[in-house]
Amino acid sequence: MLWLPACTAVSSPGDAAPTVAAESVGATAAAQDTVVWQDELDRLADRLGLDRAYPVSVVREVTPAESREALLACLGERGWVADATGGISIAPGQEDSYATATYECTAAYPVQERYLRPLAPQAWVLIYDHFTSVAVPCLEDEGLPVPGLPSREVFLADPETHWAEAAPQRANLNAAIAATGDDPDEFLARVCPLTPPAESLYPEVPEPD
Repeated sequence: MLWLPACTAVSSPGDAAPTVAAESVGATAAAQDTVVWQDELDRLADRLGLDRAYPVSVVREVTPAESREALLACLGERGWVADATGGISIAPGQEDSYATATYECTAAYPVQERYLRPLAPQAWVLIYDHFTSVAVPCLEDEGLPVPGLPSREVFLADPETHWAEAAPQRANLNAAIAATGDDPDEFLARVCPLTPPAESLYPEVPEPD
């Protein structure tokens, strides 16, 4: 599953980029990434019904492809073991405990900084072309519902909006996969990835010296 942060604003191709030293770019990006990840944790804490986000010791940084496996493994170590579809049963009265475990396991395995940055326009081109030429035929061959996207020109004019508008259809796809007994995320990653590898969408930014 592609990691698309809530803040994936697409810069206008016509915007002039300031000329600065590579180490300055790296330092600025790193500072912004820290803020973005903290924002993600703040939103997660709010969704889970926690009073606030709080510091958690980091075990290691992960790629988007590794994040779900790391989360499930961490939850499993705390007694929250997922079934074959990736679902976890929560007994009555255990909701707060599960919420705390989910927050702490997510915070312990932060997504690497480069994947928190906004997607560039070229990345959306790669996403659309992969989806229409690779994912759609694969899903059709598997007899699964295909989330629809508009024409290439229309999509690329406002990719974030159109990708978000297809979210209900992607939810229907996940439900159809789960109905077969497969874990939707694992199936899509292994059989019919909806997007290209995240590494191709997020070029590395030079690290500060």
